[in-house]
Amino acid sequence: MLIALRNIYECQGRPRHIALHIEPQRLEIIIAQETGEKDDCALDGASLHEGFAGLNLKEPLHFRIGIEELWRHRQWKDASVWCLKKSVDAYDSLCLYNLLAETLPARKTFRDAGGILGLESFIAVFVPYAEADFSDIHYRVLLSDKGERLVANIPIVEKGRDFLDTCFEELLPTLSISGPDSLNPDAQGEYTLRAFLNGQVCEQPLDVELEHVNGYLPKTRVRVRDGEGTFRACALGLLPGDTLKIKAGFRYRASVAEKKIGVVND
Repeated sequence: MLIALRNIYECQGRPRHIALHIEPQRLEIIIAQETGEKDDCALDGASLHEGFAGLNLKEPLHFRIGIEELWRHRQWKDASVWCLKKSVDAYDSLCLYNLLAETLPARKTFRDAGGILGLESFIAVFVPYAEADFSDIHYRVLLSDKGERLVANIPIVEKGRDFLDTCFEELLPTLSISGPDSLNPDAQGEYTLRAFLNGQVCEQPLDVELEHVNGYLPKTRVRVRDGEGTFRACALGLLPGDTLKIKAGFRYRASVAEKKIGVVND
């Protein structure tokens, strides 16, 4: 799914126009800035993409990548978000970076990342699971208040500004934890993880990472298959009145779901 959000930010300078060509194994992006009719460096937009016909453009940036290159990347994980930025190796080239990996150490928010880190995030690539190809991935493009044009070889869905607050829940997997709400001191219980994608059971395998506050978890990573996985939690060393908290999430998106377990005497 390709999602466009319009009039999200105030354009500084002339607008830029964006073209995406999405195939299962390959992604191509062209970004070109609009220029005046009398600019000697102006290009006929149609020479870059038929969807740019009638535009005078300059400084086209081309980005192309194959999915296998990303599958080999050590940060290509379940529930990750990648964005474009200018490459440090060449002024006129682009590269993808893992936005959540950049923001996680300092617990920066997705919305704050661009301003705080100086990274561009007007094109975001939402990867629901690590085995996804480009046809399974979701793309979100932010467009300015100056009528920037977005063209693509797949349908474009337009959303409003409020989608910024819900895109993670709609485009990335969500989790739930079910099982006993209480345990006796030093006892253990079995818990079930369930994974969903846009409200439906996520049938793709996912690596879910577990954290705990108090107590003990024998396993801190669970492979969820066909939307379900199980793990055990133990109230080791805890006394009646204590609480064990379990957090479930992903490598770059922690605490997607939580479960509080009270310690009681039967």
